[in-house]
Amino acid sequence: MDRKPAFLFSIFITLILFSGVYFSSSVKKAERKQIVVSRVIDGDTIEASDGTILRLLNINTPEKGKQGYNYSISYLSQFINKSLEIEDLGAEKYGRTLARIYNSEDYINLYLVKEGLAIKFLVDEKEIKDFAKAEEEAIAESRGIWKKSEYYGCVDAEIDAKKEIVNLKNNCEKVNIKNWVLKKMRMLSG
Repeated sequence: MDRKPAFLFSIFITLILFSGVYFSSSVKKAERKQIVVSRVIDGDTIEASDGTILRLLNINTPEKGKQGYNYSISYLSQFINKSLEIEDLGAEKYGRTLARIYNSEDYINLYLVKEGLAIKFLVDEKEIKDFAKAEEEAIAESRGIWKKSEYYGCVDAEIDAKKEIVNLKNNCEKVNIKNWVLKKMRMLSG
């Protein structure tokens, strides 16, 4: 057997093993640490007793004055003066600490989306499937912010693009569409 190919093969295998060990040890996993919640700032931001402001990773909640604003605030408020575990993922541009938050083993960030108290937002690539599934379930079950209006399904629209006509059909007595006006909106490009 020729020594040169065997030698090159052994170097190749050694490099593969070394790179696996090097990269697995250099990838820092977020360690969990305990915090005590001192206050809920909004639906996706809390403050720890040490003054650290924590922004929940992967989610966004309705802003003040919007439908569903209080849903996640109400849920998170049950943890005030209680201990939770967090995975600190560093600071974001506003100086808040991005965090995954856990109550025992329950992943609160994901729970908020699953219950329709938040939407998935800028989700970490490793978690996108879980958050997408949770949001789809919340929408399908009309949970939280996804709750359908009492007027859901009352108006059907048919668009005839060729004739540039929109036909509206009223399916409910409780909705009066007699004086509705449709306006053509110009789409702005980004």
